[in-house]
Amino acid sequence: MGIYSIRSSDGRGLRRITSNPGGHDSPSDYSPDGRRIVFTRFDPSRPDRSNEALFVVNVDGTGLRQITPWGLGNDEAGGSWSPDGDWIVFTGPDNPRDSRAIALYKVHPDGSALAKIPVIIGGVKVQVFGGASWSPDGSRIAFALSTGGPPGSSVEGIFVANADGSDVQQVTNAPIFDAHPDWGSHPLGP
Repeated sequence: MGIYSIRSSDGRGLRRITSNPGGHDSPSDYSPDGRRIVFTRFDPSRPDRSNEALFVVNVDGTGLRQITPWGLGNDEAGGSWSPDGDWIVFTGPDNPRDSRAIALYKVHPDGSALAKIPVIIGGVKVQVFGGASWSPDGSRIAFALSTGGPPGSSVEGIFVANADGSDVQQVTNAPIFDAHPDWGSHPLGP
């Protein structure tokens, strides 16, 4: 399976962008200029826990580029392009051999400068869940988080932090787990 696009104005102009026979590609986000897409590629022929990676492709299907190593992708959440087009933020395994612990990462669209973004609350590194989304000005990131711990002591919900992982602030505290935040295109409020 692959990724297709259609015109939203009339539902016509169906175009195949990617093809992944035997696997699937999950689109995540368009680049700010609308010329590229970041997506997660799933390859079932690869060993378990190393069968997902992030890719970037031009909307005409050319220029396919793998930007993370196999095992460092997230089919459920994908990636989010920074407003200036310089970074893609995503969640993936903290350790590619253990998909249960999730971390926050950033990478340039050409695959360079891959780095884990440390998320620390009260001096303790915490586990990030769900997707991540850039604020419209690119200064902050929204993501789902769980502090773990015994029942009743865990804090879960949507959080925001500076792009370097500092100044973590909780936004939601629902009785069920919140996941997959999307900041949207609105400017930051007061």
